[in-house]
Amino acid sequence: MIKILQAGQAGSTRHLLDMHRVRTKIFRDRMGWDVDVNAMELEVDDYDLPETIYILHLDQNEHVTGTWRFLTTDQPSMIRNIWPDYTKTLPIPHSSTMCETSRFGVHSETENRAERQKQVNLATAEMIIALIDTCRLCGITDMYTLYNIKIKRLLERIGFKPAEVSAIIDLEGEPTVTARFDMNKALLDGVRAATGITLTIQPEDLPPHLLEKYLRHAGPEEFHERRVA
Repeated sequence: MIKILQAGQAGSTRHLLDMHRVRTKIFRDRMGWDVDVNAMELEVDDYDLPETIYILHLDQNEHVTGTWRFLTTDQPSMIRNIWPDYTKTLPIPHSSTMCETSRFGVHSETENRAERQKQVNLATAEMIIALIDTCRLCGITDMYTLYNIKIKRLLERIGFKPAEVSAIIDLEGEPTVTARFDMNKALLDGVRAATGITLTIQPEDLPPHLLEKYLRHAGPEEFHERRVA
C-alpha cells in the first residue's frame, strides 16, 4: 500500500512519526550513517521541510515499511547545498519541474530471508512506480538522485533506467553516482512491465502541496473529469 504525504499534513501524524522512526532503523542502526536522531528516536534533518513530500510503503497493518523523500529543486536542495561536487558531468538542477530524492529505504521486521527479500522487492517497485506517476501528474519532468553504483544493475533489472549518469566519485569509500531520470510514460511502462505492478496514483492521493501543482499543470477541468469518471 502506498501513501503520499506532506510534512505536517493534517491527520497524518502517526504515519509521519512512524516514517521518521523507520528512517532511524534503516540509516543509523542498519547502515551506520551519521544522521541526526532526536530524543524521540526520530531521524530528521534540514530537508524535512513543510513542503517536503514523502512516498511511503505501508504493510497490511498500515505500519511504514518503505520511505522515500522528495523535494523540487527550486526549494532548499541537497543537490545544490551538499552534492554539487558529486554531480560532476551533470548540470545542477534548480527548477519547480525537477525534483531530487533522498532517504530511500525499506525496513522489514521478518527474520525469514526469502520473505524479507520479497517485501523489499515489492516496496521498492511500488514506491518507484508511485514516484514516476506522481511526477507525471504534477508536471515534474526530471528526478535526480545520488546512489551507490552497486545498485544500478538492480534498478535496471526492474526497468528503472537513468537517462544520464555522472562520472563515478568516491563517497566514503563507496563508488557513487548522481543519476537523472526522465519522469515519463516510457519509464513508467518499463517498470510496470518488468515488475507486473499496475499501481496508479490518482489526484486525490496527492497531499496539498502536490495537488496544487497538479491543478496548475492539468487544470481543474481534468481533475473534475477524473473524479466523475
